[in-house]
Amino acid sequence: MLLMVLQLTALLADGRTALAHPSWLVIAGFARAILYAAFLSILVVAVLLREQPFHRDGRLLIRGTAVTASFLLVILGALAPAGPLLLRVPGMIAGAAAVVTVGGVLLALSAAFELGTNFSFGPQSRRLVVTGPYRLVRHPMYLAELLMAVGIVIVAMHLTLVIGVCVVIVLQVVRISAEEQLLMRTMPTYGTYVRATRCRLIPSVW
Repeated sequence: MLLMVLQLTALLADGRTALAHPSWLVIAGFARAILYAAFLSILVVAVLLREQPFHRDGRLLIRGTAVTASFLLVILGALAPAGPLLLRVPGMIAGAAAVVTVGGVLLALSAAFELGTNFSFGPQSRRLVVTGPYRLVRHPMYLAELLMAVGIVIVAMHLTLVIGVCVVIVLQVVRISAEEQLLMRTMPTYGTYVRATRCRLIPSVW
């Protein structure tokens, strides 16, 4: 909820920038901010309305991994020094990165909508969702988060954020492994879903 409030505050600033300097990159950033605020709103409602899970992975290390993967980049962006700029990308690449970021937010919105009150930060088992983007990969929400992060970092390739993205990628892989182990143990239909949707994160790759 705090993140949603911060995002709405940033949205007002982005709106003023879009009005003052209406380039397509600025407008794309404003659109991303609107979509991300909507995404956070869905998550807040899901957390408030969700029921208790049938099973959960209560290991402190796994819970810490999930929370860190979700919020590390936000914390680094807000509190940590950005560090040196490693690479200044040309406008064409910055434009492509903006498209990737907006695409990531759209994917996150779609995945959050399909999950509904099944959303959780740590590995938990509730109802198995196999519709929407979950027909393409088993973890579209994590793919969306990585697309958003990579798109933002390409535009502002500072050392702190680059390291942060690399750490988040590793943490997401650990998170996926723990989540799938829990679901395989507790959901008899999950094995069928795995055979039908073979890729965890990246279509046709992994």
